[in-house]
Amino acid sequence: MDSSFSVQCYPEPMQITVELPDDIARQMIPAGRDPARAALEDMAVEAYRAHRVTEHQLATLLGLDRYELDGFLKQRGVWLDYSTGDLQREVELGQQLWKKRQQELAASSRTKLAGLLSSWKPLSKKHRMPAIDEPPKPLEI
Repeated sequence: MDSSFSVQCYPEPMQITVELPDDIARQMIPAGRDPARAALEDMAVEAYRAHRVTEHQLATLLGLDRYELDGFLKQRGVWLDYSTGDLQREVELGQQLWKKRQQELAASSRTKLAGLLSSWKPLSKKHRMPAIDEPPKPLEI
């Protein structure tokens, strides 16, 4: 069996029942929205804000891909927890990776050039270009 493949199983979903007076429920849940979905989204976002669930868990719970989740969180005023220190670390890592890639490309170019030079054979005298200081040969007519 392929060990790189894994199936993630979740236990039976938990069902939560909340009783609200109608007038408060109308204030809390926008008209036309599914009350269960609205409650799930609100509860999940608050768990994410409090760092009780990860971004991946939140996306899975809400059935969103990473781009949809980003838009969903922005609509709710939830921004990435990303500091200037995080940015500086990413910039430094990017610079290290760029330097490594440039070294790899240079080494690859040297290897290719060495391969070309090792297979190079000089042209026969007949096909060579005349040296610069050789006088031109007269044309035969």
